Amino acid sequence: MSSTVTTPIKFSTAEEVHEQLDRAGVRLDIQPDTARLVVRTLQRLAQGRPVPMTEVDELASDLRGVEEAVDFITQMTEKDDGGNVVGLVGLSLNDHPHNFEVGGQDLHTWCAWDTLFLPAILGQTAHVVSSDPATGDEVRLRISPDGVERRQPDEILVSVVIPDEAIGESGDAEQIQAVFCNFIHFFTTAEAATDWFSKRDMPVSFLTLDEAVKLGRLHLADLMAQA
Repeated sequence: MSSTVTTPIKFSTAEEVHEQLDRAGVRLDIQPDTARLVVRTLQRLAQGRPVPMTEVDELASDLRGVEEAVDFITQMTEKDDGGNVVGLVGLSLNDHPHNFEVGGQDLHTWCAWDTLFLPAILGQTAHVVSSDPATGDEVRLRISPDGVERRQPDEILVSVVIPDEAIGESGDAEQIQAVFCNFIHFFTTAEAATDWFSKRDMPVSFLTLDEAVKLGRLHLADLMAQA
């Protein structure tokens, strides 16, 4: 009788994945005024309603690089039929796999990783409900601006793919979701993670939950500085 041997997962550090993403062109190189507008717009979006572009213009009125900042918001958003912002840099009013409740508002995020850094940017504690895409097992988290306060189950992995194509300044929300966000998940076991990615030919790194939080602070330092 034969048995299946699962190769143990090698966990990466936040620093290693930060460097990998940077080399792959997955970066958010924006000026402080643009970062400030992103944070302001995210805070409005977290109130649970679409943000009209006229409101974005008002939020940018005191910034020096108004045009550049508004152009970035336009490029990096999900919009409804009326042209209002309903999703930005991971936070969304649209239906995505990761439920993100903050300030009494039921929102969603583009990927699992978003749930880990958005509380720090919003300055609010979030309750997250997601699931392991391989097993369907539920993942529940309470995340404050300082980090993960509660987790269920105790052991959770976070996958981070390294896209083949750069999605830096020229990337938009749709492209980022297609080649990056759609493959960043919570996994409840190493076996589930390796099985799910064995069917997908793409470079992937795995982090512990706490290292994934640290990765957000490293890779999104420009936003964190304005939060």
